Amino acid sequence: MKKARILLIGTRTHHARYLSLYRKSIELSGREAEFWISGPWNSLFKSQKSLVSRVTGAKWIPFLLARVLPWDLTLYSIHCFSRFLLPTKKMYLGHGIDTGEDSIKGGCHTYGALRRRGGKPFYDLMTPKSRAEFDRAIRYQPRLEGRLALIGDPLLDHVIETDRSRQRHRAELGIAPGKVVVGLFSSWGPSSRLSSWVESLLLHKDSLPSDLVFMFFVHPNNMLLRSRATDFERTKSLVRDLGWILVPPDEDFAKYMSCCDCGITADGSIGIYFSHLGRPLFYNGMFDGKTIMDNPFSRLAAWTPRIEDVPSFCANRLKSEMGKYPFEKLSALALSCVNRVGMGHQDIGVVINTALNTPSGKEWTEVPWERLAETRGNGATGRPG
Repeated sequence: MKKARILLIGTRTHHARYLSLYRKSIELSGREAEFWISGPWNSLFKSQKSLVSRVTGAKWIPFLLARVLPWDLTLYSIHCFSRFLLPTKKMYLGHGIDTGEDSIKGGCHTYGALRRRGGKPFYDLMTPKSRAEFDRAIRYQPRLEGRLALIGDPLLDHVIETDRSRQRHRAELGIAPGKVVVGLFSSWGPSSRLSSWVESLLLHKDSLPSDLVFMFFVHPNNMLLRSRATDFERTKSLVRDLGWILVPPDEDFAKYMSCCDCGITADGSIGIYFSHLGRPLFYNGMFDGKTIMDNPFSRLAAWTPRIEDVPSFCANRLKSEMGKYPFEKLSALALSCVNRVGMGHQDIGVVINTALNTPSGKEWTEVPWERLAETRGNGATGRPG
């Protein structure tokens, strides 16, 4: 069997994390493939192409050239490419968790999913990560029926697997026994709370217990602008002097997450992934926790203790509050955002190999995507169990 030529498409740096997992899924399936990666000329992805290539292990190719070369399959991690017509089979694997009704109406299964003229689907196949997301896609865009395959989330699987080596990772990072590691999980852009967390904790460092180690998770997209990259280097030196840790945006965040004894989260997917581990988690985001919408972050706000003043909370109440709530029940939050746990790589491998083996003249809507799961339990493209 000849090597498949697969093009990976993204627009922002954090897409590289998911694209690298898709590549691993294909390799684990036994399929030989060459991987290339690209982003449109005006994308922020291009400005970090060396980082993206390093994370994904794929060769960078200019987008204008990628558009005209023959590929066996193009995998999209983002849904805004309906105007870029690549001569290939197109699959949208997406990135991140199911973010609910509020985003899906104008989100991954509607915006960019249908060509503006004639309403023909742009993607040959799309892969929602939960049954709720699957059902919403059909409800809002019935023409997508036959082009959807349910899969697991390989990133959540990776987080769970990495956490099994928690003690080894703590030793590798030099975290002394008895230290309490507090992970701070933020998103990026205008809503990012990372800078304010760092500044406020540094300002109140003398009042903080000496056994606390703060671990700041830097969203990869915060490195897109030169000013943010400069801030990262400056902040890194400041927190290092205190024995705190700034997680590099191009390293495996799951390894660092496994070291955390508790977490403080805003409205980002890392907090959702951490919730599955069942360890103490506190909320410092934009939702009030009173109005619950079809959005995992509003549910996170409702299900976790809310804190307003991070330095004061860490100085006076953190350790006592860690034992007050049944945080193990939070795992249901992460599970509500995915189809199933433990089969993400296998699901993606089956779907992609089926796509590659489908004759070019055959409509993908003729492929029994849901039937693929029948011999594999409740799996790759079937209904969640």
